[in-house]
Amino acid sequence: MLAHILDIKVLDDYEIKFEFNDGVCKIIDFKPFIKNDSLTKPLADMDYFEKVKLYDRGRGIYWDNGYDFCPDYLRELETVE
Repeated sequence: MLAHILDIKVLDDYEIKFEFNDGVCKIIDFKPFIKNDSLTKPLADMDYFEKVKLYDRGRGIYWDNGYDFCPDYLRELETVE
């Protein structure tokens, strides 16, 4: 089964809680993805980070600058302890 994201919730400290179509819920820390480059640097602003959006029918997440993640990749990432 392909992973789809049913719901997202932005938490404190650059973390997002995900609910997937297979019933798995996880919290992912996005700090390691924020670098000093033109694509990810805007995410360092928490106000901008919080504007993350869900692609139609849960096919991923994205920000308006074009930075995105597919659900299969997110589903495999380690959960915040």
